[in-house]
Amino acid sequence: MKIKITILLILSLGLPLLCVLGGDVYYRGKISPYRILQKSHSALADTGSYQRVIEEWYQGFLVHRKSKYTQKIKNLTDFETEGRISYSYYGFSLGDSDSFWVKSYDIRGVPFSWDSRKKKWKNEALHIEDKYAREQISYGFLHALAGVDLGGVDPESFKFLGEEDKEDRECYLISFSYLPDLYKSWGLIGKLSSRLWVEKETFLPVRKRVEGNIAGSKYLEVTTYQEYGRNFDFDLPAYVVEESAKEKKVLESKVTAITEAVAKLRGWQASEVKDIKIEFAQKTRIKDAMLQDLKSRFSEQELYYEGEVFRWLGLIPKDADYSDMVFDGSDVAYIAGMYIPKIKTVFVGDDIDPAQAELTLFHELVHAYQDKKLNLESLDQKFKNDRNAYIALMCLIEGEAVSLELEYLLNKSDEALKEWDDISRLIDEKVVHGYARDKTFYSVYGYGAIFIQDYLKKHSWDWSGLEKIYQDYPKTMEEIMHPEEYSLKAVIKGAKENSKLTSANLESHRLSGWKEVHNDKLGEFYLFLMLDDKLKREDSRAASIGWSDDRISIYENAEGGLLFVLQSKWDSSKDASEFFESYKKWLKKKKFTVNTEEGSRDIFINDQDGQLAACLLGNDYVIVAGTQDLNQEAFKPLVEEIFSKGLSQKAQRQPEAKIEPKKMNWLKVIAVLGGLGLGLFLLVYAFRKKGFKIRKKPSFSSADSQESAGPKTKEDKPKVDDQNV
Repeated sequence: MKIKITILLILSLGLPLLCVLGGDVYYRGKISPYRILQKSHSALADTGSYQRVIEEWYQGFLVHRKSKYTQKIKNLTDFETEGRISYSYYGFSLGDSDSFWVKSYDIRGVPFSWDSRKKKWKNEALHIEDKYAREQISYGFLHALAGVDLGGVDPESFKFLGEEDKEDRECYLISFSYLPDLYKSWGLIGKLSSRLWVEKETFLPVRKRVEGNIAGSKYLEVTTYQEYGRNFDFDLPAYVVEESAKEKKVLESKVTAITEAVAKLRGWQASEVKDIKIEFAQKTRIKDAMLQDLKSRFSEQELYYEGEVFRWLGLIPKDADYSDMVFDGSDVAYIAGMYIPKIKTVFVGDDIDPAQAELTLFHELVHAYQDKKLNLESLDQKFKNDRNAYIALMCLIEGEAVSLELEYLLNKSDEALKEWDDISRLIDEKVVHGYARDKTFYSVYGYGAIFIQDYLKKHSWDWSGLEKIYQDYPKTMEEIMHPEEYSLKAVIKGAKENSKLTSANLESHRLSGWKEVHNDKLGEFYLFLMLDDKLKREDSRAASIGWSDDRISIYENAEGGLLFVLQSKWDSSKDASEFFESYKKWLKKKKFTVNTEEGSRDIFINDQDGQLAACLLGNDYVIVAGTQDLNQEAFKPLVEEIFSKGLSQKAQRQPEAKIEPKKMNWLKVIAVLGGLGLGLFLLVYAFRKKGFKIRKKPSFSSADSQESAGPKTKEDKPKVDDQNV
């Protein structure tokens, strides 16, 4: 689900999303358990408020815990939790037991909990700890398991178990398990599976049962959902009311100072954003504004085809209804803030921690300033058929906002961004950690911040000098992911850029009975994401290096069947071959088998869902074709037709220049030759003195991998193998 992370980051800027419009729980004629969970998540979010009762049993080696909580949720973000926890102990404390009452609130992002031992309220989230202070499973983890969403769920694990009555309601019953990353993000190891009962008529969740083991101990959690849409009135203690109001007033009083801080750091004028409106809003308000903005900018047809591209690339689950993942706005709970260019408004969620809200406000104000320079609203149409160029500009925009945000944060402790050689370590220590850090690095945030840091290092850390980037910003993700490419382009005045193909130079194939209905350019970044979903990260990065150009086309026939054709051109035959071999390994990881017949091309078949694929390696290009709407007999001649045409490329004709005969000026010739000789001598000397490396990217200091974040040189590419990430 890497693509989802990227989309949520783009959402924070209020920029284009790619969705698939859909309506029911069926996918290609079968009930989809994945879509049932999506719709349940969406339906619960639409209620805004509900109650759930959570019962939990934990059987550890030395302690047994039983707890029961009643949790009321209002406006998606305010929580009141009340319940009782009981312990039984073993070992040296055999026969001992303990039981205590717990109560906590989370109001507008400020946590409060009752200290049952000291008999007073404290500004802390609820912690579960027995009197012997043994390590216990975090309450936050239990809270996450009780939710009805797709976070941490393994999309390959879904099963539809049928229909069953529960709580006097007709329900769908589905099951699924969780990815290892979920446990890892909480510092745990384990294996849990869930069963979920969803009401057929409303798609509201009725009951969820999670069971399995955590760190070798048995675990069971049962959550019952009720009181949908009820407008709860929390009876808040005076301390909670006073403290939550005080925290927010402090933040609101800083708005002017934060606006001026952005301008001062970047070299802008605060007056440039005097017309920008700032709202500290509930998530329901942000959701409504976000959906209204999105629905005004995209046609259903555009979104449908773009979503199908993601599905074919394997970046969303094969049966996902992407409209329920994004377009319904249920994922707004994950967004701290956003700037919507059309209405010139910065939104900051009033449910987040005040310290985080301050940084969020700073970040979104940077986007407001950028809007004055770039007219962000116009980018939808400007990059309509070039996703590669669009995401490169998004990296630049988000990278600048992240870098300025970090500079602002460091200045509070008399530090500066230029003092940090490794921005990835800075993000790790100051912003996100572990699992979240890994997801952030490989996104518009991470790549963008590294690109900005590289540029500032080469330009004496002059923030105002960033204006020059926007005059000639990176046009491909290759330049973002490998900053040397952008620097090289600047040195030779665009010669390298002009040597590469453009979208207009890769044409669609003309196929009998088929019409091209959509085309786009993916670029190195999306090809990397595609491979990275199944292959080792270093192999995916190595295979995507050397990208030169591509064109992804969707064709449609009279019956509505879809055919996908990806033409990709590479810098060398070696680069093309590496991508070709990696793509075939990616297919096999996705459970495709090869049907080899003498005298014909290999056809890759996925028997589970009827997908077909074929790929061709040319001298410096790779062509891939795929469909789920044809049988092998119909697909084979179509593949032959496509592959026989090769790379569909416009002829590159340069206008003949008329050269007027001139008299030879030998003094000028001698001067030029002498200058070239001196320049060549100095260049060779510099190379030998300092060395010259191509395509070396700043490294990611990840706890999970010691690999370099940037690709290696083509000569140093690691060999591709079959091991998963």
